[in-house]
Amino acid sequence: FFSFFDEEFIRHHQREEVALFPLLHVRLIADGEHSKGTDEVTTPVDVMLNEHTKAIQLAAVVLNFLGL
Repeated sequence: FFSFFDEEFIRHHQREEVALFPLLHVRLIADGEHSKGTDEVTTPVDVMLNEHTKAIQLAAVVLNFLGL
């Protein structure tokens, strides 16, 4: 679990957040797939970033429990 978490899980999230999400965000806005009626433009990418944060937080909780 620890080696998978360090080698795959974190690296996977970083690659998505650096390479995929910015491009996807721009394309979604260009296609009109974003929030409307608010000053701040949000896309499904914002939801995915939030899910990434939650997944890392949950993994950290699991690591802490395993450490006990």
